[in-house]
Amino acid sequence: MIILIPFLEVFCNPFFQVYTLNIGQGDCSVIVEPFYKSVVMIDCGQSLYRDNVERIIMPFLENKNIHTIDTLILTHDDFDHSGGYESLKDRIEIKQVIKDSKEKVNVKYPFHLLLSEREAKDENDSSIISYFTYDKLSYLFMGDASKEIEKQLLDSYDLKADVIKVGHHGSNTSSDSTFLDSLDCKIALISAGYKNKYDHPSLETLQTLQNLYIHAFCTNNSGSIAIYSLRDFAFIVTNDGLFGIIRS
Repeated sequence: MIILIPFLEVFCNPFFQVYTLNIGQGDCSVIVEPFYKSVVMIDCGQSLYRDNVERIIMPFLENKNIHTIDTLILTHDDFDHSGGYESLKDRIEIKQVIKDSKEKVNVKYPFHLLLSEREAKDENDSSIISYFTYDKLSYLFMGDASKEIEKQLLDSYDLKADVIKVGHHGSNTSSDSTFLDSLDCKIALISAGYKNKYDHPSLETLQTLQNLYIHAFCTNNSGSIAIYSLRDFAFIVTNDGLFGIIRS
């Protein structure tokens, strides 16, 4: 039975899995298709205080018996989003690296990179924005995009998202109330470091989420966050023990 456990974990896991890793003041998310048909990673942020790839990302992948990343999306060139790439590529096979919104993610479920044509004032606003659906749940990952890009999204798409990974670590430069309200979100994911010097997430953003009845989960106090779904059933679990059922 002990010999069979790794096999069962890799080939018999029926859940769609979305992980927001607790890497401090940075971003790294891992999306795993049922039965490990595909693995997508969005960002692999590095830290000035530790090697996130060695200390957090690779141990997580090894624990999940993930030995190949099918697609790595690097949303933009900031160190806290893409700084771990050089270290990561030497430790695990990466079949596809995406650095441009015009490229296509090689998975068989709906996965779109939005707003390939936009007006961007800086590197943050050039962030690749990912939108994907599975098990009747839709996910929107915003990178570090600002309120201006949120407005361009509203003008370009009729978007709905059950889960949003809010822009710029919950900074008040992102997460406009009109934008969030239009998405009709249930869950907000925020990746930010514990007692970080930027005070992310901002009280303004947290208040906006609360006013819209969007449940916010942040790595700075909950640790890593995982969402699991199987057809009509979905739930969220955090490293500090929170558990909730997501209604589709």
